[in-house]
Amino acid sequence: MTLDLGLLVKSPKKAVALAQKCVEFVAALTSSRGLHFQLLRLGPSEDKAIQTMYLRVCQQLLVVMRDSPEQNHDLLCALDQSLGNIQGLLSVSGFVAVSQELLQDEDTRVRQRALDLLENRLLAMKRDGGISRDEAALFGKLPFFSSLEMKSSY
Repeated sequence: MTLDLGLLVKSPKKAVALAQKCVEFVAALTSSRGLHFQLLRLGPSEDKAIQTMYLRVCQQLLVVMRDSPEQNHDLLCALDQSLGNIQGLLSVSGFVAVSQELLQDEDTRVRQRALDLLENRLLAMKRDGGISRDEAALFGKLPFFSSLEMKSSY
């Protein structure tokens, strides 16, 4: 199920403004330490449900990104911040699933954002101690990594 803002608001200008406010809300929420602490308290048994929720939020953000006019800088900045925040909360397998979808999108802005997120995630993983063999195998599922040999030291 995707959110069609055109059904809620008839004016395209108002629809973009509403989308921007929604995306700004997601960005603020996903950067909230309070949210992170609450999610950590849920424990590992709830991890799959949380990851599914993150994936659904990413899907909605992608719909907004695809439908947004390129000239709306504020909306695109809020989308970038939201996607960046969520990718940091996703497990490696969830991140790879989102990346696969992003990299196959027809919109070059979406594919470019996917590459930026991927680069940031790999750099963060390298900084935090490297990439395990299992993680490398997950990244190997991405189209352009399948032909590369990823080493655990990245």
